[in-house]
Amino acid sequence: MVDADRGAADHGHREQLRRLVDACPAASLHLWCEEQRAGDGAAAGRADIGVPDLPEMLAAHRYGPLPFMRAVRGDLPRLGVPAVDIHHDVSGPDLWLGQK
Repeated sequence: MVDADRGAADHGHREQLRRLVDACPAASLHLWCEEQRAGDGAAAGRADIGVPDLPEMLAAHRYGPLPFMRAVRGDLPRLGVPAVDIHHDVSGPDLWLGQK
């Protein structure tokens, strides 16, 4: 599992993610923080989905704001994940509101 945010305090589901990963013997958790502080348990910078070893037959689910989704949309196919196995949900403010 890969998760990223601005800082450790912004990781709203960090403990829930740790519990889920701990419950799955084959799972691992990779955290990133743009504003890293010593001891926060995350790598510095933005998420890099090329860092963890991706298992065969991976079904990926991307979730996040539209700018993040745009930034990583081509990474999974380049890493060999078939498009049919990549799913997504966008969160955050709707960027199209206010457009005519």
